[in-house]
Amino acid sequence: MTINELWLTNFRNHHKLHVKFEDGITGIIGDNGKGKSSIIEAILFLLTGELFDNAKKEDAIKRGYDTGMVVGTFTLNGKKGRLERHLDMSKTVLDYDGKKLKLAKEVKELWDKLLQINPDIVKRVLIAQQGHLALLFSGDASVREKVFQKIFMVPPCDKIRKVIWDGYIKQAPPLIPEEDAFALSNSKDNLTFEIAKIKKSIDKLNIFTEAELADKRNRITFLRKCLDDRGKHGVLVVEYNSSKENKDMLQAKLDEISATLKLVNIVAYRSHRASLIQTKAIFDQKIKLDDEIKDIVYPFDKEQLTSYESKVDELTSRMHDYSSKSSVSANTVETLTTELSHISELVGHPKCPTCGHTLDDIASYAASLQERLTKATEERDLHKSAALKLKEEYLPIQTLIEEYYKLQQQEELLNKQLEPLKSLTFDADALTETEQVIEHYAHWENEFNRVQLLLVSAEGHFRVLETEIKQLAKYDKEGKPEDELIILVAEIDRHMNDVRVYQNENVSLRLKEAELTGVVKRIENNKCNREKNDKRNKYVASLTKAYDILESKNFPRKLVLNYADVVTEHLQENLQLFHIPYQARVVEGFKIEIIDEDDYVLPKASGGQAIQVGLSLHFALHDLFSQSFPLMVIDEGTSHQDGKNRAAYFNIIKNLKAKKKLKQIIIIDHDPALSEAVDHIIDLNEIEND
Repeated sequence: MTINELWLTNFRNHHKLHVKFEDGITGIIGDNGKGKSSIIEAILFLLTGELFDNAKKEDAIKRGYDTGMVVGTFTLNGKKGRLERHLDMSKTVLDYDGKKLKLAKEVKELWDKLLQINPDIVKRVLIAQQGHLALLFSGDASVREKVFQKIFMVPPCDKIRKVIWDGYIKQAPPLIPEEDAFALSNSKDNLTFEIAKIKKSIDKLNIFTEAELADKRNRITFLRKCLDDRGKHGVLVVEYNSSKENKDMLQAKLDEISATLKLVNIVAYRSHRASLIQTKAIFDQKIKLDDEIKDIVYPFDKEQLTSYESKVDELTSRMHDYSSKSSVSANTVETLTTELSHISELVGHPKCPTCGHTLDDIASYAASLQERLTKATEERDLHKSAALKLKEEYLPIQTLIEEYYKLQQQEELLNKQLEPLKSLTFDADALTETEQVIEHYAHWENEFNRVQLLLVSAEGHFRVLETEIKQLAKYDKEGKPEDELIILVAEIDRHMNDVRVYQNENVSLRLKEAELTGVVKRIENNKCNREKNDKRNKYVASLTKAYDILESKNFPRKLVLNYADVVTEHLQENLQLFHIPYQARVVEGFKIEIIDEDDYVLPKASGGQAIQVGLSLHFALHDLFSQSFPLMVIDEGTSHQDGKNRAAYFNIIKNLKAKKKLKQIIIIDHDPALSEAVDHIIDLNEIEND
């Protein structure tokens, strides 16, 4: 990678500065205060985003301004690129290989991939800053150690140790409490012994099975029944015999009644009674019809009927005549009324409005019509009144005639109903005798049912007594039932006592077994907890070991000291190019010692010696860590050098170029010989800096 151009805006003491760099050796010259070192710091800021001595970015902004930035173009792998970094914000822009990235994270990922070198190597190796190696010759050993750690890219072990301590060791799970394994084992053995003892005690118990216990209880029930039934037998036998006699007596009486009932054909008697009752009902109807006929009384005789009918005919004829005359008069009234209405409309008109004839004396004609209408109305009312009077005379006579014919019709109907019954007769004594026989039969039939019910009850009682006698318990062994009963009751009592003992012992057994299960579980848990604690302790021990190894006096220091010999070897090779009678080496304590020809350690390094050793160390470190990076920047390499060593310094620079390890070398120096050693000159005195 080579830098092509550099733009500084409000960076340190530069307001607007633009410089170009070529391949080869470029020298930057200018008066003091022109900002030569600021250009080197700008290169560092462009490459790493950091400033000298870890200064804050806002402190690098030119006084009086709020913004500032550095822009640089470069060539990498044959491709052009542009990088822009701002001081007042986190804005970074990278334009390379057709991609333009603006997000800080994306820019950093791509830039780290392109640069392929640690920012500390850029700051400590590629850029030889004036005076920054002084700490390697003096000062506190821990400070020198940190400088070497950054140069040799030792990882930040203090941060790693803090992560291990805070994130792992301190966060490790606490130890799980453990119980006394020996005490738990003793508890298990004691409980096992006690359980075996309880089981042995249970085995000694004599407890009946359910079937055995049921048999013994049934036997006790039988024996107690034997004792109870022993005094019942005689009483039940007497009652049984009495019940049998009563049953036999009732059966004999029932047989006698049954024989009596069989002598009577009750079906025939009942059929004959039904027939007599039916005949009696018809005969009673005959008597009733005779009485109804006798009760009919006509209002008049037949001669009067004939007279009334003639009178009705006459009245009917006269009413018809008057009705006809009344109808004729009514029609005449209607006709005259219509004509008079029409004539009344013509009164006062000379001609008929319909036919056009001349109307002569229309009023006289109307008066004539009115006179005729009045006469016709009187005739109609007269005829109508005469008809009403005849009707009033007609209605009573007609009602009597209708009543006569109604009674005559009723008599004919009754005679018609009575005709088939005239020859009917009824024997009342026969019905009485028949009903007496049926009533007597019903009496014996009821007696039969009563006796039959008594017999059923007697037979039931007899069977109950018979069953009770059969169910009387009889002792089936020799001896007395009470003696066997005493033995069985004692056995049951012993069994119940053993059951209570078994229940108590069984509860104790279950409790002990549960306790044993708990102890076994505790032993397993304790073993598991111990294994977990062992794993936890191993885990913490391994972390603690890593934590201790990463302590500055262990791994980081040993890593740096392992580099010391290699660095010393390369340091000596470069230091021999100067005209000096001494050598330098990196020793324990991270101090650079300068020794003379007699292998005597110089108590103090001069300014020139520090520069010579520092430059040689830079060249050595570049060969070791960044020989693939073709860029190096040196600030004031001739300071405190005599003439021979200044010449030697420039020769070293020329040799570096000749070896083609470095494509681009940028140096700042006040020595006039600079112009002969470099390929290009950037004179800040001649560049306009707005």
